[in-house]
Amino acid sequence: MSYISVGDMAQTFFFRQHGAQLKTDLNRLAEELSSGKLSDIAKAVSGDFGSLASIEHNLSTLKSIRLSTTEAASFAQGLQDVLGQTQALADDLAPALMTAGTSGNATMLVNTAADAKQKFLALVSVLNTGVGERSLLAGDATDQQPLASGQAILADLQAAIAGQTTAAGIESAIDAWFDTPGGGFDTVAYQGSSSSLTPFRLGDGEEVSLGLKASDPEIRELMKGFAIAALASNAALSNKPHEQRIMMQHAGERILSAQYGISEKRAGIGAAESRIEAAMARNSAKETSLEIARTNMISADPYKTAGELEAVRGNLEMLYTITARLSRLSLVNFLK
Repeated sequence: MSYISVGDMAQTFFFRQHGAQLKTDLNRLAEELSSGKLSDIAKAVSGDFGSLASIEHNLSTLKSIRLSTTEAASFAQGLQDVLGQTQALADDLAPALMTAGTSGNATMLVNTAADAKQKFLALVSVLNTGVGERSLLAGDATDQQPLASGQAILADLQAAIAGQTTAAGIESAIDAWFDTPGGGFDTVAYQGSSSSLTPFRLGDGEEVSLGLKASDPEIRELMKGFAIAALASNAALSNKPHEQRIMMQHAGERILSAQYGISEKRAGIGAAESRIEAAMARNSAKETSLEIARTNMISADPYKTAGELEAVRGNLEMLYTITARLSRLSLVNFLK
């Protein structure tokens, strides 16, 4: 019988090479077990990266859309909050104006006019509200407030009604200030853009528009009613309580009428919110489905990986044991 012997240097090289391979396998399996992903993606997809690349592209697109829909939801909620606050101010002021307009109580006229001025200032402040660093009602100029300060608007209105001594004259001047193209409202009050906000993307070929502006007719009409009430105590009418009552009565009626337009705007935003919510749910389902498909392609089976890891660890320990025993061999020990 013949024997094939292996030299010491060859044996040492073999053990080192085998040990290095076992260590590499051990590190690879440990990484796969901790990350849950296969280290050799090319082998997992059999060299065909087309499907995986398509999944990755679609996931990236859905991530971008998720950001857009989240922003749209936040913007829509902000608009609902703003319009809700304007209606709350209107609900509070209009009845008081109607009561003062039919009352002969001079003190009530004074107090209601003072309250109307404060509520006009509050209305302008509410309309200047933003979400994060974006204005809600400035059109596509979201980096600036849509309206000048309430004090600045009232000061310009005071100048516009100068010389008017009747309720009809003051109301006519206020109407012209708000409604004339290039007039006081356009040049002094509104500081936003004439262009509406760009629609938000909800998905492939689907968008939602939330392009309300403080210059929209519905908001102008509401502001106009508040402005008439705020200016009912104008010095020119200080000795004409009858004219003041007429202005308050008309202001209350205008505010109540403007409420319908604001309610319609809120209804439109509510419909947009429903579309946004549906799109978010739909896109989330697509994203989950794609993530599952990607996981099935490149994920490492934790049970199989753990078994292979334990087997490699055992082989490595065995190699160390054999190496240690061989290192203790000597001629004396061999002859014993």
